[in-house]
Order: sequence, then structure tokens, then C-alpha cells
Amino acid sequence: MATGGPNPTRLYTRTGDGGETGLAGGARIAKDSPRIRAFGTLDELGATLGVAEGLLPGSPDPLRELLVRLQHEVFLAQAEVATAPGTPLPAHRIEARHVARLEGELDRYTASIGPLRSFVLPRRRRPRSTSAGPWPAGRSERSGNCIARNRCPRR
Repeated sequence: MATGGPNPTRLYTRTGDGGETGLAGGARIAKDSPRIRAFGTLDELGATLGVAEGLLPGSPDPLRELLVRLQHEVFLAQAEVATAPGTPLPAHRIEARHVARLEGELDRYTASIGPLRSFVLPRRRRPRSTSAGPWPAGRSERSGNCIARNRCPRR
């Protein structure tokens, strides 16, 4: 638990017991709304990146730096998703330059392994948590597109 003097930070607020949660800007929204599902998926992606980073050897490594940076960028995306419509967006946001840099890194890593000739199955030495990275990433993208187009099914 975080500490900070006489008023320690709590991990709960008791304000969501009625099935709603708060967005940045103060608006209340259903906990099962597409926006909150997208936020949760981004949270899962950030956690998966953290697990993958934690499994790398202890020395400085370009892959470690990439994973940590991506975790920070996922946090930026979460801040945008958590901002109520009509509320000013956070000062730091995901921009086209972030996307271009990630695509370049993906192209570089993909080129280093050569063309895939079959599906890659998560097995043995690779922990399942790192193999699962693409799942929340894909869900995050689909959820973000749904919110941006304002065409989200309720369930």
C-alpha cells in the first residue's frame, strides 16, 4: 500500500459501488461501458508489458527500454480514454510520431526474425504471459476504434 503521511492513498474509492465510475473531468459512466472496457484492456496491456520487461535479464537492453517506453505510452493512451467527452484532453497524448516509431520498431524486429512460415504457438520456456501480449494489444486497438467512431455495442 502506498504511504504518504496521515492520509495514505487508498486503492478504492467506494464511489463505484452503484455500477458507475468517474472519468477525468468528473463525468460518471457505467463500469461496463465501451470506454471503461477499453481502459481495462489498456491496463491489461500495460501489465503484460511490465511482466515481459521483468522477465528480461537484469542488464540494460534495447528491448527492455522499448518495453518500458511502451508501458509509459500505454499510460498516455489510458489518460486519453479516461477523459470525458467535452473535457480538455491531457497535455501529453499519443500522436502520429508515436505510431510511426512503433511501426518502425516492429518492422525492425520482424526483419530480424525473417518471414514466418507457420503460426507461432506459445510453448515451454516462454511464459504464457509474454505470449499473450498481442491479445490485449489487439483488443485495445479495436476498443479505441469503436470509441473514436462512436459505434460501440453495449455488450
